[in-house]
Amino acid sequence: MIFSCSASLKHPSLVAPMICFASPAARAMVAMIVTLPLALLSSCTTVMPTAKQPVDGPRARVRLASFADELTVEVVQPDGKKGKLYTRSGFYPGKSDLDMPKGSSGWPGHNEYYVVGNQMVLAHSEITRVPSGVSVVASHCEVSGRIWLDSGKDYEIGVVTGQGQKGWDMTSCFITATELIASPNGETTMRPVPVLPAPAQPGRG
Repeated sequence: MIFSCSASLKHPSLVAPMICFASPAARAMVAMIVTLPLALLSSCTTVMPTAKQPVDGPRARVRLASFADELTVEVVQPDGKKGKLYTRSGFYPGKSDLDMPKGSSGWPGHNEYYVVGNQMVLAHSEITRVPSGVSVVASHCEVSGRIWLDSGKDYEIGVVTGQGQKGWDMTSCFITATELIASPNGETTMRPVPVLPAPAQPGRG
């Protein structure tokens, strides 16, 4: 049982309210509720680290325009090893906003990254849509594509889904890529960039 109590009984008008717990079990439960989201967020940071961004040398900038966790881009990091960029929610620590030119998607800028320029990156999207109140998978789409990023340029990579008549069902999905070219008057020219087929994964058709 949880009930209200006060820090002082001498001056009721100046009492600071607080919460008291009738048992250690109640205190433990509240502590778990408070710390569990932080622990899960911390574990995500550990399990899915974002690729290291170059601080100098040939670089390109890329924005991931998608809902959280629906798009990843595999890149070669400055140390030559492969790493991944992720679409994160605006609350995720380490979000990156590079003030890039806005593209046609109008997507917010907290998933903007520097990457080593002049390289082929691999974009991958896996989306599952479940209608409200239904516990089974209703619609699933998975797609990958390769995109060449030139040094000194800005890019936006996204994923587009074809919606069925029900709204939540997907008829198709595909990766999109656009070069963003800012002009002195503040307007942005969007130039489509080819998305090449990704190599087939072992064990997949």
